[in-house]
Amino acid sequence: MFALTRQEKTVILFLIVTCVCGAVCQYIFKKFPFLYKATSLLESTSIIKKADINKASYQELLDVPFIGPVSAGKIIDYRAETGPIKNIDDLKKAGLSPGVFKKALPFLEGLKP
Repeated sequence: MFALTRQEKTVILFLIVTCVCGAVCQYIFKKFPFLYKATSLLESTSIIKKADINKASYQELLDVPFIGPVSAGKIIDYRAETGPIKNIDDLKKAGLSPGVFKKALPFLEGLKP
């Protein structure tokens, strides 16, 4: 009837295995809803420890997602010159770029809106 090459058979087998795995995952998530919640935690910010913007050392700031050596240095320098960072405007004055600022904000504590 149909003569399939080895590569075509491999692709068909891959598609079948993928569909079966998807169906099994869907069944497991319906049967055990707490597993779905556990996997969605991987995408949330609650897993990553937040850093206090006024108490964090240079190394602790480097551990904050989206803050690199330059941004951490700017924050440390700003704190040394002006004192604690009290609000978001102070953090902007520290010299963080708008992109870094928006991405890192959920991982920082100690700021008033």
